[in-house]
Amino acid sequence: MANKKETDIDIFVLVETSKLAEKIQAILDKKFYNRPYLARISGVSINTIHNLLNGRNPTFATLLCVTKALDVQLYTLLIDSKSNEKLNNIT
Repeated sequence: MANKKETDIDIFVLVETSKLAEKIQAILDKKFYNRPYLARISGVSINTIHNLLNGRNPTFATLLCVTKALDVQLYTLLIDSKSNEKLNNIT
């Protein structure tokens, strides 16, 4: 999903993008992944990963690619801070 297609739809996530970025960064840290590695395994450009982790609004397609690469469910990133308990169970 390196290039945005006309059929891609921007989805505005009902979570602060800074919190979304924090959750993704926590998963990266827990798995010892860096940004270039996430870009490679997700098929998302490094610039998109950089933007995502700096709090910019991702597309739904980007979120799907990233969650699949990280082997987490999308809802884990989108629900409230109580969901952070789920981050502790990630291996």
